Amino acid sequence: MSGSATAVGAAAGAKLGKLLCLHGYTQNGPVFRRRTAVLRKDIAKLYECHHVSAPHKVAPQHVRPLVNKDQAQDDQLAWWLYDEATKEYTGLEASLAHLEHEWATHGPFDGILGFSQGATMAWILAGHLNRTQRLNPQVFVVAVSGFLPGEGLARDSVKAAAAASVHGLHVVGDADEWVLPERSLALIDALRTVHATAESAGSPASSVEHTHPQEDLQTLVRHDGGHFVPTDAKMRQTMREWLTARRSMRSML
Repeated sequence: MSGSATAVGAAAGAKLGKLLCLHGYTQNGPVFRRRTAVLRKDIAKLYECHHVSAPHKVAPQHVRPLVNKDQAQDDQLAWWLYDEATKEYTGLEASLAHLEHEWATHGPFDGILGFSQGATMAWILAGHLNRTQRLNPQVFVVAVSGFLPGEGLARDSVKAAAAASVHGLHVVGDADEWVLPERSLALIDALRTVHATAESAGSPASSVEHTHPQEDLQTLVRHDGGHFVPTDAKMRQTMREWLTARRSMRSML
């Protein structure tokens, strides 16, 4: 499914960075685009955002009651479907192929912004692309309400992102009841552990940006809200400053 690019209020002639934006479970690209409207406006002079819809429809028994009348139930999509019997993520390979096509067609992208399942998918994609394409300069990930995926391709790809020194901003809601804060913290801990191990072993992948061995590549910011992309002034400033710093670092490479 096609995505949509936006660059609201960008300065004329300015070269913008690009963010690939991945929606959460039961959302889609246009819905996530609307829900990130405030953030997009806030960073419009830095980045344009390309929102993509996942290729899989959510199973009927998992369809959630509609919050917005402009979203049809058959537009509730997912990056993968969890198989209760096998405990496996089905459809993940198809989503990676779908996003590789988006990357080749509309990228390359400076970073990946994801929410909930999309946040975890952002880390999976970053690791997958580093294993298959060895991206340089390095991409970054902004994960809002992300979580550590189960074992298999998903977990291995997240580990690959950590070993490749991918920087991450993790936005965690202390009142999040869909993705509990401890699940997001488990993702951060895993990324830090894998990166530290790779640094100690002298992994070639960890030297993409010549990162200092002691540098913490994962930044955690918390808010007192729930399962959403926060739009209050303090959080917007924090996210904007982090994204500005990443933009500045990339321009020096």
